[in-house]
Order: sequence, then C-alpha cells, then structure tokens
Amino acid sequence: MHAELNAQELGHIFNQLAPTKEQREIISDFLKIRNDSAIRYNARLESLKKTLVEIPHHEEFLKNLHSIPIDTKVSDTLAKYILQNPRPHIGLPIPSIFENANTVMGRRTIRADTPYFLRKPFGYVFSDSIVIDDMTFIKERP
Repeated sequence: MHAELNAQELGHIFNQLAPTKEQREIISDFLKIRNDSAIRYNARLESLKKTLVEIPHHEEFLKNLHSIPIDTKVSDTLAKYILQNPRPHIGLPIPSIFENANTVMGRRTIRADTPYFLRKPFGYVFSDSIVIDDMTFIKERP
C-alpha cells in the first residue's frame, strides 16, 4: 500500500516540480518493480529522498513519502514448506523460488525430509501449498 502511494506522489513530482533529467532517471529507477523486503525498500526510499531535497519546493512532496512499516516477526516474511512425497523427486534441482542452504556437491537438490524456505516482502500471504511441475510443497504451521 505504501509503495503504491509513494509511486503516485513521485508521479506528482514529475508533473509539478520538473526535476532534472538525472533526477527523473533516479526516480524512474526507484519505481522499477522489485521484490524488495520492507527493510530494503525503506533504505532505497531514504536514498531517493536525499536526491529529492535538491529539487526546489520538494518539502510537501517529501512529507507524503512514507516508509513501509516493519513487523519484526520473522514468520511474516519467511514460510517453511515440506515437499509432499519427496521420493520420486530426490536429486532434482530445488525450484528457484525457494531459499535453501542445503546443497549436495555444490548443487541445490531435493532431499527427503528437508524444509524449503520461501521469503516474500512484508504483508505477503503465503499459500498453504505450492505446486511446481508435479511437486507439491505444503506449508508448515508455526
């Protein structure tokens, strides 16, 4: 929600304050869709604000740019999934959506009874199950 409102406010800056070409490029880069965590988004926003203070009459616009609230619960950004019926899939590559430290000979491969972690930005609602190809991953309850 905050990211969308910030994008609208940055659009107003484009239309009403006539930033320089370099400033427009910095704003455009900030507006590119990324899968940032709230912490990373807020850091990028603070960096952008430093650029915006160079634009005359920026004060009202900066007041309307807001950081994403950070909930300190890890469970809000990380979900743990277990592969249902892993036997036929052992040795296959772990789907790229998962973060996993488990590797075998430098390869990230499916292993029996291994949790697979999915990280998403704050506020993301994790599915109870994820199906990738013919593999079904079930979300573990905290």
